[in-house]
Amino acid sequence: MKAIIVLTAILVIAGYAQDSLPWKGTIIFDDWVRVDDAPGISGHRADHPYTIIDTDYNIYVVWQDDRDGNGLYNIYFSYSSNLGATYSADICLSDSALNLNYRYPWLIKGRQTHDIYVVWQALAADNFWDVYLVRSSDGGATFSAPDTIRGITISNNQNSEVNFGPLPRVALSANDSILYLAWADGAGNSATRVKCARSTDGGNTFFGDVIVNTNLAGVARHPSIAVDDSDVVHIAYEQGSGTNQDPHPNIY
Repeated sequence: MKAIIVLTAILVIAGYAQDSLPWKGTIIFDDWVRVDDAPGISGHRADHPYTIIDTDYNIYVVWQDDRDGNGLYNIYFSYSSNLGATYSADICLSDSALNLNYRYPWLIKGRQTHDIYVVWQALAADNFWDVYLVRSSDGGATFSAPDTIRGITISNNQNSEVNFGPLPRVALSANDSILYLAWADGAGNSATRVKCARSTDGGNTFFGDVIVNTNLAGVARHPSIAVDDSDVVHIAYEQGSGTNQDPHPNIY
């Protein structure tokens, strides 16, 4: 059985001593708190959780969940407003009626507007990945209907033990006016490339997609993205040899 568990860490400050570090401490984890509320205790797969905490110490969690045991994951969301003591009722963000396998969720919360964006991917019938996006404007109480990314073309049919497809990631500018999307793009035998695009209308449409990696001869995949307070965009990714199945890439 797999369940989504969050441990809340508390930093305990020890005594201050002259000629030593300003503080000494140890990290103590509180009791386990189960986030998913799937019925029963067995036969339930829940994987790839991602968690963020905002400046008000609200905790937001997304994960992929096969609680009906049909071998297909859906994307679920929950949040805590009491430092992780309890979590809200789960919200299914994906469309289970499509019978797709939804994977690898990621989320970001605005600093000014407090909007929440969640992205993930699903393998379509043509064996190419589609990327989905939803938005909440009420702190995670409700979300928009899931829809694929518009305005740009995402093409990726990679799916192996070392290449997980587009693995979409999102980040927001400091004033929340620009939503950035990073992903791995590439089909067939050509080396995948990490790309980035942006949206200025809350994720309804994206534009201006650019290639991030400078070594176009080798595979680039599995990006992570963040935007600092000066609106500088930072992207980390794997860069390997010319094959998409390179098991030993470097981090760039």
